Amino acid sequence: MERVRRGTAKSPVFAIGKNGPQKEIFQEAADLAYYFHWPRTEIMEMTGKERGIWLEQIHRIHKSQKQQRDLESAEQLKIFMENKQQDML
Repeated sequence: MERVRRGTAKSPVFAIGKNGPQKEIFQEAADLAYYFHWPRTEIMEMTGKERGIWLEQIHRIHKSQKQQRDLESAEQLKIFMENKQQDML
């Protein structure tokens, strides 16, 4: 059974449920709160478009960090293989 929670003049009205847009809003809010440490009220006052823009920034940050890790891993593998070849000589 779903509960409906009424918003204030500053916050939207939203329903708490297992499916649909409500679940997506809470997932977005959780991601934004986790990564940017913003309070729930501030996040829930954002439009869906604004939340989406910030979530894109989180994705960009993750992508950049992954690329950096991949470069570091490739460099470490290269050094390892060079050392292994020298050991074999």
